[in-house]
Amino acid sequence: MIKIILKPIKFALKDQKGKVFNDKDLKGHLSLIYFGVTYSLDDENALKKIEDIIKILQKENIVVQTVFITLDPINDTSEVLKKYLENIDNNFIGLTGTIDDIT
Repeated sequence: MIKIILKPIKFALKDQKGKVFNDKDLKGHLSLIYFGVTYSLDDENALKKIEDIIKILQKENIVVQTVFITLDPINDTSEVLKKYLENIDNNFIGLTGTIDDIT
């Protein structure tokens, strides 16, 4: 068994539905966090591969919360993230905020 000990980072961002998502929303969940932008084909392809992996894990009854955090909060608004993630997987959580929130 792998044991990872990290100091938690406190954060609060807005999801694709306009709701606040913070560090407490990760607690108790196996989470996969991906940082990227909505206008990158490489990021889109990576998220589609992650979706395939998540489906395999679900068949083994392993539930993974997948979180996409934009690196470009100016262009990747909640609305943009919602549209983008609808084409990949509706279960993904997309997060944005201000530049200060992201950095």
